[in-house]
Amino acid sequence: MEKQRLIHKPDPNCVSARLVLAIMAFLGFAVNYALRVNMSVAIVAMTNWTDVLKSQDVNVTHDPQSGEFYWSSKTQGHILGSFYYGYLFSSLIGRWLATSRLGGKYLLALSILTSSVLTLLTPVTARWSLAMFIVIRILQGICGGVTFPAIYSIWGHWVARPETNWIWSITFVGGMFGTVITFSMSSVLDSGHFLGGWPSIFYVFGALGCLWSVAWVFLGYDSPDQHPRISAEEKRYIETRGARDETNTTTPWGSILRSPAVIAICVSHLCGHFGFYLLLQCLPIYMRTIHELDIKSTGLLSAVPYLILIVTVGCAGSLAETIDGCVSTANTRKLMTFIGLFLSPVFLIASGLDEVNTAIAVFLMTVSVGLYGCVFGGFGVNHMDVAPRFAGAITHIKTALEAIPAIVTPLIAGYMTHDNHSLVQWRTIFFINGGISLFGCIFYCVLAKGEEQPWAREPVATVSTNNMNGQESSRSAGGKHKDEDV
Repeated sequence: MEKQRLIHKPDPNCVSARLVLAIMAFLGFAVNYALRVNMSVAIVAMTNWTDVLKSQDVNVTHDPQSGEFYWSSKTQGHILGSFYYGYLFSSLIGRWLATSRLGGKYLLALSILTSSVLTLLTPVTARWSLAMFIVIRILQGICGGVTFPAIYSIWGHWVARPETNWIWSITFVGGMFGTVITFSMSSVLDSGHFLGGWPSIFYVFGALGCLWSVAWVFLGYDSPDQHPRISAEEKRYIETRGARDETNTTTPWGSILRSPAVIAICVSHLCGHFGFYLLLQCLPIYMRTIHELDIKSTGLLSAVPYLILIVTVGCAGSLAETIDGCVSTANTRKLMTFIGLFLSPVFLIASGLDEVNTAIAVFLMTVSVGLYGCVFGGFGVNHMDVAPRFAGAITHIKTALEAIPAIVTPLIAGYMTHDNHSLVQWRTIFFINGGISLFGCIFYCVLAKGEEQPWAREPVATVSTNNMNGQESSRSAGGKHKDEDV
């Protein structure tokens, strides 16, 4: 009861500094994902599909909504994956940057502001040179790769332990909310004439990113000690409930990298994100080419699965807690991971069957993405079980690893559909994803743990060696005298 009270009513103030910070983090990650995924819908409007499909000997009539760029499926794969070339690099150094003198606050502001400015330049560079266009996307990825390390550094100073789950849920749901808004708004902007059609996507979201960055500079703070308006009660609440700060803790990288429990988390995270990024980046292209939807319908229907994902991510934690009351933590994490990595791909594969029409395909994909949200009660939070003191370090490893499927999945889709944009090819891609997810599921269920690992435990405070030796000597002496008296 005490735990629930702390989670739902943690502070007597009506508007706490943590609440403002959580709202800003939610909006910041909404903008962050908007800058990341806007290309998924924009590329549908930018590509001249009439010429691309004709080059594959597909009999098509001229489409008035076809874009101005002749980008083959291979080229589209490189464009979509290029963001994560930079993301992979910067996520490796993001933790060091966040804990340096720059701090998480200004690192987060600078990354989103720079990415927003680069987004504003995207239409010009796209028309100037394909190479320069891809360079811009790589630079945006460099900016995007430090956002998770930055926010983790901030929350490490701010979040009291009873609030860890819901604070991180708010932050991640902000990203999914940004995806829904981006897919929906982009489809409307694409199909209209505001600021030239597809360029308006980059102008609108670039401008929103700049506005958020300015607001964050005034409302975001690295720690409660730096906040000028935090109440004494709230500051005391954070201090007495153990906000976790890893900056002064030596990270046992060797133990982390050798731990079977951590390896299980990382492998399942890597495998699960193949399907996640396949749909996040390629779903609009699939809907446009296979189901032959117009641009507006493509974006709106592509947003539906992520609307459901917001709900399932929010429910995954509560469901996991309910199950945890009946079985062990390890089995709870394995069950939730099984749902996300085994059942989710089954529905995705079913959406690619010949007999499935557009409405049923959208429904099945929505179920697939929704079920994937269960992993946030499985391997997605398991690092908090096995190594709560070093959860940040493990998170940074996971962030870097997820760039790999983000790069590979659009390339696989692009190369497999280069000469044949057919349902058969997409179904093969879905089966490949299913095989990868199944491997990750089995690997995790075999090696996953639910308890804190010995190498991750807090060192036990001990009395000094001299004192202990003295006490031991006293006991020995006392015992000896007693024997002699007898």
